[in-house]
Amino acid sequence: MKKILLMLVALVATVTISAKDGEEMEGWQKSFTPVANADDLAGIHTAVAGDGSVYASTTYNQTFSFAGKPVTDPEGLLSSCVVKYDAQGNEKWAVTFVGKCQIHALTADADGTLYLAGQTQDIQVVCTDASMKHYEINNPTSDPWGDGPQIDAYSAFIAKIGADGLVQVIKTISPVANAEMQSSGLYYPLEGDIYLRPNKISLYGEKVYVAANYQGDVPEIKWSGSFLNVFDFMYMDNKCAGVFSLNKDDLGTPDNEAYVCNSEPVSYSQYYPEAIDFVVQDNKVYMAFIGFGNLTVKNNTTSKAFEFATTDDESGNKEHGLVLVPLAELDKAVKFGAAMHDKDAIPYKLTGATIANSNCIMAGTFYGNFPLDNSITKEVNTSFVASIKMSDCSVNWTTVSPVEAEATCMVVTGEEIKASTNAATYTIKIATGEVDTEQTMAQSFDDADCYNNQYVSTIFTQETSVVVFSPKLKPSGINNTQATKNTVQKYYNLNGIELTAPQHGLNIVKTADGTRKVLK
Repeated sequence: MKKILLMLVALVATVTISAKDGEEMEGWQKSFTPVANADDLAGIHTAVAGDGSVYASTTYNQTFSFAGKPVTDPEGLLSSCVVKYDAQGNEKWAVTFVGKCQIHALTADADGTLYLAGQTQDIQVVCTDASMKHYEINNPTSDPWGDGPQIDAYSAFIAKIGADGLVQVIKTISPVANAEMQSSGLYYPLEGDIYLRPNKISLYGEKVYVAANYQGDVPEIKWSGSFLNVFDFMYMDNKCAGVFSLNKDDLGTPDNEAYVCNSEPVSYSQYYPEAIDFVVQDNKVYMAFIGFGNLTVKNNTTSKAFEFATTDDESGNKEHGLVLVPLAELDKAVKFGAAMHDKDAIPYKLTGATIANSNCIMAGTFYGNFPLDNSITKEVNTSFVASIKMSDCSVNWTTVSPVEAEATCMVVTGEEIKASTNAATYTIKIATGEVDTEQTMAQSFDDADCYNNQYVSTIFTQETSVVVFSPKLKPSGINNTQATKNTVQKYYNLNGIELTAPQHGLNIVKTADGTRKVLK
């Protein structure tokens, strides 16, 4: 009998886990109402932890209940908060940021630790965690007229919050106005034009990576700004963007990965990056940006200039280019240029970038000529998804939305891409870029996130409510995990949840020979 049992165990141990692509397991949908007017909803983002817990952020300006406790009215202020649901959709806790501010990006670690990036536009924002402990986030201020403090710059903040809702650390990074411009006495505008605004946060290894737009200088990251010379006596900031990293444990001193700005520190021309995103693969950071004019990318040791065609006539025609650049090897950057057109008033957007099967899957919005395929021209905002080969930054395929609408978010699950616009959500085959029209949904999602291709959360708005939807996917995506030769890559339980070590009972183990069930 014992011999027969051992044979059965050996048979089970060779079974490969698989599931039909796109097949979903049972999930849940929840909602809460944080504002009285739908126009006040902003900062709508979501993230998923390894155990299926879901985090959601939003602005709020009225009292609402969450996890059996009131999130109190911030007394007229449009403040921000982040809430947590467990894997079954039960409300766990809310963390508030009272003061004028907005959360712009979320991500969660395998153990449920949450990292968020936002911007404060108030003299002081007070964060209150699940234990009711308070933390202050302050903007730099001055009192030039003697009638009270005014904000000198809008700062970014990065917060690390444990799975229990307790704040572990908050890091504030403040930009400053360029000293030369300030000393002229005619620096314009005087308020609101110096800022650091995060737009993406991601974890890799022991680092937290953040992409941000900024104006002014950011000394702590060693970012220099670009300034527009107006009439030889007045100055105005140009937009810039970059990627920086922090230590995952304590969010210590940030390190510059690279930034991009006008090639001249002070210029008569207003050239700037319109959109930025990044991915990390094998400890290398790759940045994508769309811009026009003369732009320069700078890391800690070198720089590389890019030129995009412009005209000096009244047409305002510009060449908008998309650049993919490995930040440690700027000379290997690849530029995709668009034919010149007059669509400079409409900003291009990048709404998502992730690594899948050694390719970069990228989503965004273009208007006019499409940089990745110059044969495509649109007269209204139109979304796209593209697959870029990471080895040489060549284009595998591009897919332009059949409905002309702006991209809102993208999530990759197994062999499929869920690409959402403000009109619909499309299912796209990751290998070919083909749109599966049978799975096209009418609902548009504001943001989406996934973890290990199993747990997915999407978030959208319905009038004044925030709606969180979390379907539970089959663990087919585990088959795509890359294994290190002759070693175990990762452990999972039968629901596809990653484990720090094998547990008693059946476990899924990813090895160099494939994904298998084993018994412990």
